[in-house]
Amino acid sequence: MTKLAVFISDLHLGRGDELDDFPPENENSLSEFLTHLSAQHLDHEVDLVVLGDFLDIWGVATESDQTAKNSEDIALDLIENDQAQRTGEAVKAHALTFARMRDFILSYPEHHRIIFVVGNHDHSLVSKKVQEAVRGAITEGNAQIDSCIEFRLFYDAPDLRTYAEHGNQYEENNVYKQFAVFGNECPGHYFVRLVWNRLEPMEPNLDVWWESFRAIWKNKLWHLLEPAYRFFRQYRVDPRPFERIDVPGVPFFAARGVAFAPTTGKPLPAFPDILFSNFADPYRIFSTDRETENQLRALYHDPENWEFREWVDQILKEKFGAEVPPIPASPALGVQEYGLFHDENVSAVEGMFSRPGEHPDTPLLKGSGLSDEVYDFVVFGHTHEEKVVRLHQQNAKYFNTGTWSAFRDAKGRNISRLCYVKITRDEGGTVDAVQQFWPLSQKRDLPVAPRALSFDVSVKKAIGETNVNLLKFFSNHYKPGLIGLVGTCDMIGIAIREAQRLVTKDGSSSLWSHAFILGDMRFDRRGPQQAVTRTPYLFESDLRVQVTQPQIRNGAQENWVGKWCKDIVENAAIIDFQLSPEQTQLVLATALQLVDEQETALYPVKELIGTWIAIITRRKWLPNPFDDPRAMYCSSFVRHCYRESGSDFLDASVSVSNTTPEDISRAGLAAGALVMYKP
Repeated sequence: MTKLAVFISDLHLGRGDELDDFPPENENSLSEFLTHLSAQHLDHEVDLVVLGDFLDIWGVATESDQTAKNSEDIALDLIENDQAQRTGEAVKAHALTFARMRDFILSYPEHHRIIFVVGNHDHSLVSKKVQEAVRGAITEGNAQIDSCIEFRLFYDAPDLRTYAEHGNQYEENNVYKQFAVFGNECPGHYFVRLVWNRLEPMEPNLDVWWESFRAIWKNKLWHLLEPAYRFFRQYRVDPRPFERIDVPGVPFFAARGVAFAPTTGKPLPAFPDILFSNFADPYRIFSTDRETENQLRALYHDPENWEFREWVDQILKEKFGAEVPPIPASPALGVQEYGLFHDENVSAVEGMFSRPGEHPDTPLLKGSGLSDEVYDFVVFGHTHEEKVVRLHQQNAKYFNTGTWSAFRDAKGRNISRLCYVKITRDEGGTVDAVQQFWPLSQKRDLPVAPRALSFDVSVKKAIGETNVNLLKFFSNHYKPGLIGLVGTCDMIGIAIREAQRLVTKDGSSSLWSHAFILGDMRFDRRGPQQAVTRTPYLFESDLRVQVTQPQIRNGAQENWVGKWCKDIVENAAIIDFQLSPEQTQLVLATALQLVDEQETALYPVKELIGTWIAIITRRKWLPNPFDDPRAMYCSSFVRHCYRESGSDFLDASVSVSNTTPEDISRAGLAAGALVMYKP
């Protein structure tokens, strides 16, 4: 009988919230893959090997953990019942995955097995209680298939000439001193629990971009700077004796006067290790990594990044006092460079091979070394980077399975490469190995939205009826030129949403009734006792009639963003099409010009009727029959400003004068650029 081992890894199933990196698109893909695997191998012996980090138990964080004001408020003791409960939350959020795994086993229970290899993010799978939570979710009480599910520290199959581990033991920040023991955690665990799980809810894509701090600089997420610094400092001074991630030569904050010796020497990607330490170096301001140092110097001297500059100046004053050294504008020279997340696994695999009776250079979990006469293939996961490397001296191949969790580009689009490794022994005994990719499912869903943070009580009172969580959402995601969408539940909003049923994908009412463009941050007096505040303003085209006052506002206008942060707003989102600085300037300049020329930018009620007719007749590419060159409603106003900047997000199938809020939202979803607000 033909035998196969199919390897996938790093799914990172979470609890379905902002920290979960296994979105519906990826889960649908896995479902399709497992269905295919079941159908294609009905008469074959198949081991489905999930090579670590199936679950992201590290990232299954309680609400209190995610919103903790101090790191010491987060419990670090690992308790089996608690870890099993967190596993249960991941099971509940991803029922589809467990159902398809069950179907895979039942398609040929005599010869189909699922083998879970322990990783670092799901290291608690060494616990029997946690194992049973996973096993029970798959079997649903069917004891006949219990034996088809196994949990191992490594996968050793000499008959397939294959050895496999997750791979974390060969990466400094995630190595376990006692890998088989529950409760023994690696340094990376504590960084995720105390820092990252509190930071990522403010920007869910932060982790799935995989670049961590590099994503902050690339996307200019300045609202994350203060909490990132605060969380990291708390993590450094936390008095509990856990292992921390350190960088050699950088004396980080000691915990209440107690110096902790460095435990690792691998900095995070683009991490400002010097800036985040209490080490005052007048020559290296930001980082021991030259690339990061130079990037942050350039950002500091860019006039557009005033928020970043003010934040850096404040930290440097704390370090140096009155004599703050100037930050050079020229690139740094002679700064030691560190490799960022380079793959140490290749050299680790090479060291696993040894002659009989000799100890291998690499202390693999199997214990004894690999003989090149028995093993041809070594498979790891962990790095999230798929790889095939020929090891000539060992006459073997190293495979890395990459990741099945979400991977996004700089624009936030899901570009996941769903890699698997298939090793086959045919009936004649010949063994072959191949790395392949499964296509990302076309079943798309709305992205997970960041949780909004609450304002201080005094600000809540000053704002009154304003939805402060929604205002915080727009403020946290503010960037000039972004598109905002809202869907209201008042009579007009519902009418507009209902009128777009023929535009939505499933024929349901649209979520959206209005669109606008975020403009500049302006000083106003909206704080407590009319204190001066600085909040976003927006450009829009709207018709507002106040019955109680003789006042009509018609057409293009500039308003405070809080206008759309009221209780009548049921849905809200922002869309970031990653405009260049030049495009952003043109968008805002066009919007401001239309506001200035209000007589030529009125709100057209008749044009709304024309768009409705175009939707019904499915002729949205034709000009609006009631097109008024002096008037634009909200979504056509937004699109007109973008077209003028040379960055139209829709094609000729939709006329500018027939553009709906639903059209804009679907363009944002297709580009992976839309972030939803959820209360």
